[in-house]
Amino acid sequence: MSKEQPGRNTQNHEIAGRGDPLSAEDGQWTEPQIRFMKRAIAVMSTILVLGFMLLIWRIMNLTGDKTSPSAPAGAASTSKPGIANGVATLPLAQPLSFKALAQLSLPPNAQIRQISLSGQLLAVHYSAPEGRAIAIIDLASGETISTVRVSNKVK
Repeated sequence: MSKEQPGRNTQNHEIAGRGDPLSAEDGQWTEPQIRFMKRAIAVMSTILVLGFMLLIWRIMNLTGDKTSPSAPAGAASTSKPGIANGVATLPLAQPLSFKALAQLSLPPNAQIRQISLSGQLLAVHYSAPEGRAIAIIDLASGETISTVRVSNKVK
């Protein structure tokens, strides 16, 4: 009478006339099974190590080089994207040319909510006691092109 172990599959492992090379019927590992397991463990360990190395490399590239001096605020950069010493840098296809000092006059007690740059146009979204608005500034000329009032009223 054979002993059955709980949780163990006792069905015949014959597939197409061959025995399954990875099944140990008597509970002992054969030499091919041990070699297979060693190779599988080596391959999986290598994949894990390479994955962690890739993850660390990607994190370092995203955070930028902390040892290099950062560009002054407002300076155009053609380097790789990242953040260095609190200054965000973006790659530019061509350097921007700012010929004039751009100045925006905001109403009293206004708070800037968001700033967006698209080419040489700067959009400044602000809130004031009179309401919300978006000012669009041409950085090449330094002039405010348009001011768009934002309201919740539907016409």
